[in-house]
Amino acid sequence: MEPLRQQQVTRRAALGGMAFAAFGSVGCFGKHFAKKSTELVKPAAHGRMISTWEKNVVFAPDASRGGAIIPGLMGRMYLFAPGTEVPQYGDGSLKLDLWDSTPHGDTPPRQMEHFIIGADVLRMFSKVDGLGFEGYSIFFPWSTYRPDVTQVYITMLYTAADGGTYFHQSGTFAIDHTGAQERVKKGQSISSPSVNQVSSK
Repeated sequence: MEPLRQQQVTRRAALGGMAFAAFGSVGCFGKHFAKKSTELVKPAAHGRMISTWEKNVVFAPDASRGGAIIPGLMGRMYLFAPGTEVPQYGDGSLKLDLWDSTPHGDTPPRQMEHFIIGADVLRMFSKVDGLGFEGYSIFFPWSTYRPDVTQVYITMLYTAADGGTYFHQSGTFAIDHTGAQERVKKGQSISSPSVNQVSSK
C-alpha cells in the first residue's frame, strides 16, 4: 500500500495531467447527474475555477421542454479555495456563455448562448470524478446549434453565497459534429426550439 505522502503526490500529479479532463463516454444525459456526494456542501469563496469540455456534440432530453432531445456540450468544472490544490464543492450559482470563434476573417467571436444554473440546481450536478476529486458535471444546452460552427470557447462566472466570484474562460476547442451527422443519417432532428437565454434556478 502506498505511503500517505506518496498517495498525495500521486493525486496532485493526476489532477494536473491530461487524465483530469477524461470523462466516461456520453451515452445519456442522466447518468452524469445520477450520483452526488453525501458530504456537506463546503463553501469555496475567493478562489479559482477551471473547466474541461468534451469536443463532441451530445444529444440529451431536456425536462424543461417536455423531454425533447436537444444538442449540447458536456463539461466538468472544479472549484479551488484560496491556497488549496484540491477542488471542493461550493455554495454558489453559475453563469455560462458559449462563443462561436470559428475563423471568419476579421469578424470577432460571437456569443451564441447564455446559460444560468442556480445554486440549488448546481448542487445537484456535483459528482466525484474517477480520480476522487469533487467537481461538477455540466450539460450546456446548445439551442442555437449549427453544424457550420467549427470552434468555440466558453466563459464562466461562478458567484459564491458570500458574493465572492470566480471567472474562467475555457481554451478554444474544435467541435466534433460526428454525433449530429449520425442523427441526420438516421433521419433524427439535430435542432431544438430556439431559446437565446436558458435559466435553471
